[in-house]
Amino acid sequence: MNTSFLTLASIGDAFNSAMENNVLPEIKTIVNAAFIIIAVILLVSLIVKAAMLWKAHHAGEELNWIPLILIFIGLVLVSTAPTWMWSVIGV
Repeated sequence: MNTSFLTLASIGDAFNSAMENNVLPEIKTIVNAAFIIIAVILLVSLIVKAAMLWKAHHAGEELNWIPLILIFIGLVLVSTAPTWMWSVIGV
């Protein structure tokens, strides 16, 4: 009975070691790359929305700043997420 507990404990230790040394760094790399891709998409949409806002300003139309502000906030959050997200998650 005692040997089966030791076997399960050693399997658990091996699993934790594999997760910490192999899997988690790979997940971090993939997620950080995904955040960069999302940030680029948000940056392009911010530029397009600002150009549309500029065009509306010159046409004398009513200006709607909310979408531009929301895209900017999303860009700031996505751009800074890799620095603070992993400490919040505890990885």
